[in-house]
Amino acid sequence: MRVIVPLVALLLICCSDTHPVVVEGAWVRKILPTQAVTAGYLEMINTGDGVDRLMSVSTPAFRVVELHDMSVDDKGVMRMRKAGPISVGSGEKVTMKRGGYHLMLIEPHYAIAVGNDIPLTLHFEKAGEVTVAARVKDE
Repeated sequence: MRVIVPLVALLLICCSDTHPVVVEGAWVRKILPTQAVTAGYLEMINTGDGVDRLMSVSTPAFRVVELHDMSVDDKGVMRMRKAGPISVGSGEKVTMKRGGYHLMLIEPHYAIAVGNDIPLTLHFEKAGEVTVAARVKDE
């Protein structure tokens, strides 16, 4: 018994996540059979002590997932561009939403129906992988 308690404590210390990132509210816009691209949205909250960065996102439902950002250029025109990695500071919340950061999900592998959940795996530099279910919505 005296060996088990220190061993469990050591395992908890070694296996604990020092940069936890919570992902909430993940959803994906519906995609019509004739479309090849849709968008995904979510919130990332860094409850860890240091900055972490979202490096990429993957899913078995689409061939490619890209990080994108919408911003207004110097001529006042809204432009979309590839983004990333996306930094999430300690105690900070980053929201992916229309008109800002978002996911572009490209070339679905199968029919995506409203009400279904799509698994998204977010790959963070420090926190590692976080997998969430993103509900397909008709919005």
